[in-house]
Amino acid sequence: AFGLAIGVAILMVLVAGERRIERQTLEARRQEQLANTARLLAEAQLRALQAQIEPHFLYNTLANVVSLIDSQPLHAKRMLERFIDYLRASLAASRAGSATLGAELDLAASYLDVLGVRMGERLRWRIEADAACRALPIAPMLIQPLVENAVMHGLEPKVDGGEMVLRATVDDAGLRG
Repeated sequence: AFGLAIGVAILMVLVAGERRIERQTLEARRQEQLANTARLLAEAQLRALQAQIEPHFLYNTLANVVSLIDSQPLHAKRMLERFIDYLRASLAASRAGSATLGAELDLAASYLDVLGVRMGERLRWRIEADAACRALPIAPMLIQPLVENAVMHGLEPKVDGGEMVLRATVDDAGLRG
């Protein structure tokens, strides 16, 4: 009887432990599904943001090229060449699931080149990032909206324009911009 009682007690402990492990496993799976759902939502939001940014810039750039064709054909040609560079980089970035800081900075440079033709001397910009920073992975199209907003709300309204510096460094705390 004593052995049977001990056996039942051990069996109950084992069953309780197995149920606890099963609950923990289910909770871990649920957390993983939530994380995947959050990632998919973030990707969808990023794609929606890309879809909003690119047409606006596309139409404005093409309108500027058309307005320059008769009066300043060399400027129109330069703007169109820079715009083609931007579209190539943008298309590659939009199809990539991941990006590097360097690729995103190159995309921003193409964007700023196009705007530089339109804004002239009112837009001055430079990028300062060493090779170690440029190789770091980041989300695609992360920098583009920041640069666009800085130009649109910071530099463009100013009569004299201004200078934009995109700077990235790495230290013990991580990436700094």
